Amino acid sequence: MNLYITREPREKLKKAFLNMRKQHVIDVQEIIEKFGYKEPLDAYSGFLVNEEIKNQIKQVSRANRVHSIIYSNENLNEEIIRFIIFFVNENTDIQDVVFLTEENQDEEYYELFNGVSLFPAIKKIHIMDCRQIESTLFRWIHGLSED
Repeated sequence: MNLYITREPREKLKKAFLNMRKQHVIDVQEIIEKFGYKEPLDAYSGFLVNEEIKNQIKQVSRANRVHSIIYSNENLNEEIIRFIIFFVNENTDIQDVVFLTEENQDEEYYELFNGVSLFPAIKKIHIMDCRQIESTLFRWIHGLSED
């Protein structure tokens, strides 16, 4: 199972991908609204929202009902990304954390992730697990010796 992190809202995800029923979307804005909080969050309400996000990630990662988790937060920043990646690596069996973004957007965050997946130019495709491919061309370009 992969965790995809994006700043795009649920509506954009629904327009871009066909198999959204197989994905669990954690929309931070929906959680804040569900709890009845207003932004900016104080320390107490921020703690409760973070606990809900962590609980959802833990519960969904244990279940076999979905293919992946999509974390959606329009206020995404480096601190949030680092916290989620650390939490996932320490507390779940999620294989990869992948950044889901538009082309040429938020490139400063690419290095924090195991992979980057771009929103499709063609609407309504299946979201797939991203896997890193190590080719001989990549090795040759970077001067690495072959095994």
